[in-house]
Amino acid sequence: MIQADEYEKILRTAERIVQLIGTDQLDELSLLQSGTRLKPEAFRRVMAEHGKTFVFDQSRSVLPIENAVVVDGSSPTRYAVDIPLQTREEGRSDLEVRATFFLAMNERDPEILGFEIDDILIS
Repeated sequence: MIQADEYEKILRTAERIVQLIGTDQLDELSLLQSGTRLKPEAFRRVMAEHGKTFVFDQSRSVLPIENAVVVDGSSPTRYAVDIPLQTREEGRSDLEVRATFFLAMNERDPEILGFEIDDILIS
């Protein structure tokens, strides 16, 4: 089970990821990642194919608790997280970012956890 303080860190990290996608700061997103599984070009291709404008809506929580789970047997602790995206045209999109978060602060931004973006999925 995810503790409240851990969940706050997970939420902050997910919001930062959505903010960077929604403001088209994909190169910055790439720099913040602990790994480079999904590069900015892949995001741009998916965004172009989807034909919608991704946005960051600060008035909405991006991550219900059921979208984050502890990865069994991980040491240090890792979380598998599915992050819903928002578009200007439709609100909540059918696209989600699948990421792995690490229970360690991000080297470039101490306010968020370390993370790797694994994929973009249609939910």
